Amino acid sequence: MVVKTITIVLDKNTKKLSFKFKSLIKEKSEEYNLDQIKQIELRQDYIPNSKGRGAYAYELFFIFDNGEEVPLNSYSSSIVLVLGKQIIPEKSMGARIANFLNIPFQERRPPTITETLSTIQEVVQKEIEKNKNRKEQDG
Repeated sequence: MVVKTITIVLDKNTKKLSFKFKSLIKEKSEEYNLDQIKQIELRQDYIPNSKGRGAYAYELFFIFDNGEEVPLNSYSSSIVLVLGKQIIPEKSMGARIANFLNIPFQERRPPTITETLSTIQEVVQKEIEKNKNRKEQDG
C-alpha cells in the first residue's frame, strides 16, 4: 500500500488554489486562479459491489469559468451514520469552501427511478401527440 497525501490550499491573498500531491517516491503540485472558480459541485453516484449491495459515493469538484472540472476528493467518501441518518462530510466541506470563496455550491445526483420513468412517460406522451396531430393533418 502506497501512502499518498494531498494538501489543498485556498489562499485569498495570492488568489491561488494549490494542490500538493505527495507520496513516498514523488511530489507534484498544481496551481489554479481562485478568481476563475465559478462554483463548487457535489456529485453523488451509486457504486454497486459484488454482494449485490452498494453505497453512495460523493465527490467534490471545483468548476472553472472555462468548463474545466478539478476533483477535490475523488470518491474518497466514507459512509457515516449518526442515529441511523447518513452524514455527508463532503456536503459540509463543499458548502464551507463555497462560502469562503463566495461562490455557489451545487449538488448533483443521478435521477431517481421515479424521475426517470416520469421523463420517459413525458417523451412518449409527446410522441403520441405528434403522431396524432400528423394523422389529423394528413387526414
